[in-house]
Amino acid sequence: MPNSNIIIQVGDKEMIGRALKRFRSKLESIGIIRKLKDNVRYKKPSIRRRDEKKKSIYRHKMNSSL
Repeated sequence: MPNSNIIIQVGDKEMIGRALKRFRSKLESIGIIRKLKDNVRYKKPSIRRRDEKKKSIYRHKMNSSL
């Protein structure tokens, strides 16, 4: 990742829980959470390719039906 610095501005009267929620949503939008979850469990490369192919077929079906 070229720019992995994530900055969250916390206001004076802002609750810390709200700031954490914004932080988590920013991580999800960047895709860090997905990468971490993928690294937790090992997938064989053949299964990883198979899953990517299934996703591609699904996306193609959804786009062609519109």
